[in-house]
Amino acid sequence: MQFLYFYILGPDNGTELRHSIRSVVQNFQGEAKITVIGERPDWYRGHFIDCPSKKRRNERDAFLDTQRKIHVASTHPEMDDEFVWIMDDVYLLQPVTIEDLKTPRHDPWYKAKSGKLWHRLISETFTALRGNGKPNHQYGTHLPHHIEKQKLVELFRIYDYPKKLYLWEILYGNHFRTDPCPYGATWEGVTYPQFLRRILSRPRKISEIEATTAGAFVLNYQAACYGKFMKQWLESKFPTKTEFE
Repeated sequence: MQFLYFYILGPDNGTELRHSIRSVVQNFQGEAKITVIGERPDWYRGHFIDCPSKKRRNERDAFLDTQRKIHVASTHPEMDDEFVWIMDDVYLLQPVTIEDLKTPRHDPWYKAKSGKLWHRLISETFTALRGNGKPNHQYGTHLPHHIEKQKLVELFRIYDYPKKLYLWEILYGNHFRTDPCPYGATWEGVTYPQFLRRILSRPRKISEIEATTAGAFVLNYQAACYGKFMKQWLESKFPTKTEFE
């Protein structure tokens, strides 16, 4: 299975990306092919599609950059008909199959907000979905997403994408996935496995990360959490170099 990352060069030269790739190689139950679209860290030796980022002047430019890259992926001849899109700060913590990644999971706890651009874009995406008779499940969960290229092409035609800025993973999920379950914890009296664990505040020690991620299959954290202890934990969790570096 082809795993697709979008990447923009940063000050740490892709350390998060490196460990995310290691986690996929270590825990995905099947052959993992890695593709990076965007910019290449100097250590990366895997398949690469050049798509330099434009200068970012504001937060909206970051979403436009992601929009441009997924649009490139939807028709690029070096992308497989099916692939898994994954962020560079997402890690597979336990053995995971492609069926696990195909299982639709959403965030049923999400409440509409308007303070941040991310929330406004969710609202605009939901409005566009309702206009096409589709549900409003919040699929922007930071989980890896299994994608079929032809369905992306169809979706982008319907929504005049990328001329209009919507959150593509929410569009895709509400068009092509049904009966989603929560990504973890308890919902309506039913306890679900903690498939995704998100860390929202900077850990104060490695043992805190161990306790927080216990039992989870996938990890994601907010940018502020990436500090000394997270770096040490990632290195200890995924120490083995791969063929991609």
